[in-house]
Amino acid sequence: MQLVESYLYEVGRFLPKEERDELLADLRDDILGEVEGLAEAAGRPPELTDEQVVIARFGHPLKAAGRYQTPRALIGTELYPAFTHTLKVVFSVAFFGLVLVWLIGAEAADWRLGPFQLLGLAIEVLLWVFASVVLVFVAIEYSGERLRWYENWQPSELSSTSLGVINRQDVITNLISEGFFLLWWNNVVVLMQFLPEGASAQVIALAPIWETFFWPLNILFGALFLLHFYVLVRGVWLRPVLIAEVVGNTALLAIAAVLLTSGDLLVLNDGFPNGFTSNAQLVVKVALLVVCAATIWDIWLAFKTFRGAASRLRART
Repeated sequence: MQLVESYLYEVGRFLPKEERDELLADLRDDILGEVEGLAEAAGRPPELTDEQVVIARFGHPLKAAGRYQTPRALIGTELYPAFTHTLKVVFSVAFFGLVLVWLIGAEAADWRLGPFQLLGLAIEVLLWVFASVVLVFVAIEYSGERLRWYENWQPSELSSTSLGVINRQDVITNLISEGFFLLWWNNVVVLMQFLPEGASAQVIALAPIWETFFWPLNILFGALFLLHFYVLVRGVWLRPVLIAEVVGNTALLAIAAVLLTSGDLLVLNDGFPNGFTSNAQLVVKVALLVVCAATIWDIWLAFKTFRGAASRLRART
């Protein structure tokens, strides 16, 4: 019953992680019980139309998730899933917009930012976003109005390619690291202040091999950044998106392998203290190995998601 599983994935997006599995198991039992009841009443095996009728009774995933919410002081249980969903979407859009503005500004106006300046600006923007969303939903709660845009929701809007709820922390980590890399790679974020005292900014550079991958890395990390932005907003893994994730990560591993086997990755001169040159080369290679390990882990999680979705579907059919 793929439609039921897709519905559960959507509801699970808005449930607390620590209670998600238990709550979804209860909801699954309720839905399947009603589906089987409809089929028995009609004297036939369960059909897709039975799933659609029952799911429509439970309503929009936000509405279904609201039944499991703990009462809160400012925003009620009916609105709270919509509030958290809106907050995550707006946060994602704000972060995406910041990275885009900084990339354009670096090209058009020669903007340069230090990492701490970058962090400070991002935190300031996100705090304003948080305060604005909270105020809007508090106003909706105390005005007596309710969000009615999901009242006409239909099960046909569910995707048949849903594979599971995302691990939001993993996706956010990927999104931040990819955004930071794009800003550094395009010389928006400047890290020269972390060089040893007295070292000139002109005496360190990436080895020529990196120039070969300037546009491939821009395209690859840009595509992964867009992909994870979409996934964070969508909240569930879709089969085509997860396949794209595996392909992108595999391409990243291939580039990292070429870099790791190409010799020195930095060009330095005698302006640095003794031992700094070899240590710097080692640090860059270790950083690449860490990227490889994280990428392999992401690929493994993708296959695990595929396998888990297939086993759950077999168990329900």
